[in-house]
Amino acid sequence: MKKLVLYCKIISPMFMGVDGRSAELRPSGFKGMMRFWWRAMKSDKDVERLRNEENKIFGGVNKDEGKSKINIRIYPIGRLDIENSLKKIYSLDFYYDKISDSIKGKDVGSGYLLYSVMNRQFIKDGCKFKIEVSSFYEEAFKNAVASLWASIYLGGFGSRSRRGAGNISVEGVDGDTYGIDFKLSIGKQDNIVSWLKENLEKCLNMLNGAVSKDPNIAYSNISNLILRISKSSFRDWKEALNDIGNRYFNFRLKNKHKILEVGVFGLPVLHRNKDKVIAVKEFASGRKVKINRRSSPIIFKLIYTQNMYFWLLIRLNGKFLEDGFLITLDKQQENKPSSKIEPNYKIIDAFWESLKAYSEEYVLKG
Repeated sequence: MKKLVLYCKIISPMFMGVDGRSAELRPSGFKGMMRFWWRAMKSDKDVERLRNEENKIFGGVNKDEGKSKINIRIYPIGRLDIENSLKKIYSLDFYYDKISDSIKGKDVGSGYLLYSVMNRQFIKDGCKFKIEVSSFYEEAFKNAVASLWASIYLGGFGSRSRRGAGNISVEGVDGDTYGIDFKLSIGKQDNIVSWLKENLEKCLNMLNGAVSKDPNIAYSNISNLILRISKSSFRDWKEALNDIGNRYFNFRLKNKHKILEVGVFGLPVLHRNKDKVIAVKEFASGRKVKINRRSSPIIFKLIYTQNMYFWLLIRLNGKFLEDGFLITLDKQQENKPSSKIEPNYKIIDAFWESLKAYSEEYVLKG
């Protein structure tokens, strides 16, 4: 049997649990992210073939799709420090100001990115655990190793992992890695990116992935992958996340009049009048199909190395919506007309360019 054990540390609060309230380390949560990054790295235009191959490795929900060839176990190392109020535990300074209809305070950035989970139970940064991945099937095991690396260094785990929560670092490695380096111990931005690029290429070679460069692949993928990494380093996750969160918050505030355009940052977009931005497809028969959720193509990511934190923005490729869907306002009063627009990435391009002075851009996969 092939086995890999990673000794890990949580570097930003992790919101992982079964019911959205209690916090725990769940193997299914880790496997779910591995499946996502496996698909992203494969970048296969043939969705049916992709699904069949994924199910052969990780298992499917239907009887004829087979069981998972991958076993994942999570073991806490020592006691997990679980808390209930992020704002209180970390003394985050932000508040809602009625006059400006906005949030204010020195921690607006981290408050804005993690606002929806402020009152959820979470596992504190600094807690340690180990991930054990094993399989009797070497090819499936290789796929799992590659997708686990991508989950750790391009993404995160649990709720709000695309907004900086649930990031981890690897402190020790036992077992088979097939040459993929799981321990980041480099302190300069360009060297960090070179390390990421080198190991991503190893993962892709192991998966035979990211062949296509077609921007119209129907799901999030890395067929073209660019990132921005902060020029400055930070002392802790709060400082790092607050820095990039502030820049994102100020950009969104400046563009808050672009009610529909900002939908490409992720759906839904909620407004204080209880209206929300969603996607809809209308048929000639009058039938409507609504999409209430679509993940952001931008991932806010923290990297920890040599006692320093850097923020990364990772920009995924792929179509934001299926053909025929338009972004619109799902109003409380259905009889009110609402504008509809096709999704485009001009506003994301503008945000990306606004960070030029504070970060370096790199092509990780092109």
